[in-house]
Amino acid sequence: NKNSLLSDTVIILKKGSDNKLWIGSNNGLDVMDTKSGTFTHFQNNSKDTLSLSNNLVIAINIDKKQNVWVGTGKGINRLDKQTGHFKRYLTQLPIVRIIEDSKGDIWCSCPTGGFFKYDKETDNFSTFTDESAIINTSLPVYGITEDHEQNFWLTTAKGIISLNKETNIAVLYGKNQGVNSLALTTFSYTLQNGEIIC
Repeated sequence: NKNSLLSDTVIILKKGSDNKLWIGSNNGLDVMDTKSGTFTHFQNNSKDTLSLSNNLVIAINIDKKQNVWVGTGKGINRLDKQTGHFKRYLTQLPIVRIIEDSKGDIWCSCPTGGFFKYDKETDNFSTFTDESAIINTSLPVYGITEDHEQNFWLTTAKGIISLNKETNIAVLYGKNQGVNSLALTTFSYTLQNGEIIC
């Protein structure tokens, strides 16, 4: 039905340009044209590898080039808006957060283990590990935000990690610093005044 959502269980909303509202749910991805009120639906089709990889849509990011990245219960997808087809990546992993940093690089996090960076040259995601291996392939990473100095702040199963991307040095703020890692979620943001909310 072009006049309604795929599901009443909305997980994420992302406002795009050109009067589009991107809506992730437990039953796929909807795009609402805010002028006409009509919807375009995207769902997984097990017989079509160009469809959305999974119907549980947890994260949406629209990058500076207007590419739409969709994190699902089984991987990250990039939508080709011309064809309506998706390119799939990391299809065995749940992706809960996608961010484009100030340099235009795409990063994503996995709650079962892993922090990933997109490589434009190879058109693939690779696992990111810092110099001291605080961030490793088995570390559950939930939220990602970038501060005004272009450092990342990650919410993880170990606590909060600050990452200087230039020096590749990470610092863990865990139990010894009073951080309860069990209370951390995927929602971490940098406010205009520079404050970080985890």
